[in-house]
Amino acid sequence: MNSNKVNIEIKKLNKNNIKNIVRLESKMFHPDECFPYHTIRLFIIRGNAWGVYYNRELIGYYFLLPYKKRMRIYSIGLLKEYRNKGIGTFVMENILKYSYEQGYHEISLEVRTDNTTAINFYKKFDFIVVERLKDYYEKGIDGYRMYHIPTSRNKTA
Repeated sequence: MNSNKVNIEIKKLNKNNIKNIVRLESKMFHPDECFPYHTIRLFIIRGNAWGVYYNRELIGYYFLLPYKKRMRIYSIGLLKEYRNKGIGTFVMENILKYSYEQGYHEISLEVRTDNTTAINFYKKFDFIVVERLKDYYEKGIDGYRMYHIPTSRNKTA
């Protein structure tokens, strides 16, 4: 998938990308929030991991977890210096389009309740908060479960 607006590519990740994703996560998240090597490896082996490239440089990724008729955005990350440039929008539009083309009827994700930047970003794509998840991330850190259910207006993003 290429973007005509900016020089972005989204490609499925393979085993050669595992260490790169580990390094990328260490730049984006607190060490306690990073996935262990074996989790990243599992998503890649199962074909549920995509890399986001800008000028051939890996700048982000996302993991999807299909379950019955729902696609779960398990993790999504973009290096800070590439945010607010339209790249996240391009990525989310591709996730939504791909998920619905694959026959999933809804898309879900979880987000920390104190991550207002991410919550507002997801709301821009018509995600709605459906549940508060007490102590979801750790004791005292709640999460929201959010859903995107297609309508004729937002199905193909």
